[in-house]
Formats: sequence, structure tokens, C-alpha cells
Amino acid sequence: MSSARSTELGHHAIDCGADIVFGHHPHVLQGVEVYRGKAIFYSLGNFTFAQHDPIGKGHEAESAIVRCIVDNRKITAVEYLPTRIDDKLDPHVLSLAEGKDVVEMLAQRSKMFKTRFAPHGDAIRLVDASEQTASSPAREKAMA
Repeated sequence: MSSARSTELGHHAIDCGADIVFGHHPHVLQGVEVYRGKAIFYSLGNFTFAQHDPIGKGHEAESAIVRCIVDNRKITAVEYLPTRIDDKLDPHVLSLAEGKDVVEMLAQRSKMFKTRFAPHGDAIRLVDASEQTASSPAREKAMA
């Protein structure tokens, strides 16, 4: 779950002109929000770094690789590939079938933002990002 401060910072980055925001630090995969038609990934988790025991600690091993589709210097689509680090801390891109739990986890953690996803080839795509509203219940809660 994204903190109110993270939400505020993500929104501020978009308000100042960012086309996409990638958060980090919590060492766990956090939700994705579409704010003013732009994606905010609050935390991509650990890709090649783990504190202590990534497998035993739970949910430190899951991550994502974000792929942006750019046309005429504009991001036209945003999607991600589920990933996981193994017990040797080596990262692996997962098929959608292998990474079903990662996909479900990110969808659950994005629910508060009403973010919608759909499979698209080898990835999961944010659906209708430009049509999602600039305000969400999570934004209202974070700003309260």
C-alpha cells in the first residue's frame, strides 16, 4: 500500500510534467495508479537486491519490469512483465502463467486506485489509462 506521502509525491511529479513515475524503496511491489492519464508505479519492489531472506520474508522476491510504448515522443501504452528473484537473488522474467501470483498481487494492491489491467501479449497492460479520471478515492483519502 502506498503511503499518503508517496501518493502526494507521485501526483506532484505528474502535476509538474512527468509522463510516468517509478517509485522505490519499500522493497516490496506496491500498487499502480493512473493519475491524469499517467501511470504511477509506487514501488517496483526488489529486482536484484534483497535484504535478509527474500524468499522466507515473503513478497520481497516479486517485482516487475515496466515497458512503455512510445509513439511520436509520447507514451501511448504502459505495461509490465512480472518478475521474481530466486533464492540466489537472480532475477527472472516470468510468463503470465508463471507470474500469475505476481499479477494478482499487483492488481490487488492497485485496487484502491481503481487501476485496470489486461493481458497483452507477454505482458500486462494498463487499460484505458488516458480515460481514467484525474481523481480517485485514494487521492481524496491521501489528500485528507
